[in-house]
Amino acid sequence: MHILLTGCDGYCGWPIALRLAKEFPDQRIIAVDNGARREWVEECGAVSAIPICSMDERILAAQENGIRNISFSVSTFPCSVVPT
Repeated sequence: MHILLTGCDGYCGWPIALRLAKEFPDQRIIAVDNGARREWVEECGAVSAIPICSMDERILAAQENGIRNISFSVSTFPCSVVPT
């Protein structure tokens, strides 16, 4: 079985991905995010109060701690639809 988790680059998404990976070590966790929050913060010229690692760095850290069943994909699906 595969578990698809959207919004995994967010405040709640990444901890959920780690929890699922630990709870279901024989399942593949497919983590997806479109990066909209990171883009929005950058467009505003803001910075995060707490530095947030890239998904590549997070995946590597998880692997170094024995979690090997998470993969990440960038979504290109639009985060909002504007009616015409």
